[in-house]
Amino acid sequence: MQAQGICFSLVFLLMLSVAQVQAASAPTGFLPLRINSPEDRETLAERADQDLAAALATTDFFLVPRSEAAKLADYQGAWPPPANKLQDVAEKRGAENFAAGNLTVIGNQISIDIKLFDLLAPENPTFYFQTTDSIDTLRESLILIVDEIRSFIDRDYRIATIAPEGN
Repeated sequence: MQAQGICFSLVFLLMLSVAQVQAASAPTGFLPLRINSPEDRETLAERADQDLAAALATTDFFLVPRSEAAKLADYQGAWPPPANKLQDVAEKRGAENFAAGNLTVIGNQISIDIKLFDLLAPENPTFYFQTTDSIDTLRESLILIVDEIRSFIDRDYRIATIAPEGN
């Protein structure tokens, strides 16, 4: 009986320390998506910003407002911005990871492509994408991408198994 109590205490302490590590992780920032569409870019940008903000609302990630992002990154130049530019943005916003991407409309298809930079190792970005057939399902596609990014960032904090042995 005493061994079970010790085992329970160890598991509890392990879970507590993992929670503290997760709480201490640096935030992840997102620049608003660059819109590539032959028509109505402003309306599409507004909708994309609202849907991305909603997708991020249940996370500790943050979205840089489009007005601020336009001052920090050149939306007319190469996109996503190079890692050194994102490092500057991240320093100003206190983030270790930063994501930037495109929303492209081709015919009836909408493609969302996001590149995530770990600014401690910017030479190895990760890529995420989703497609949708309608602006009405844009939010769901963004939620899927945000969930994938969250899983990637939190990969070091997951406990796969706990297998107590012996006493």
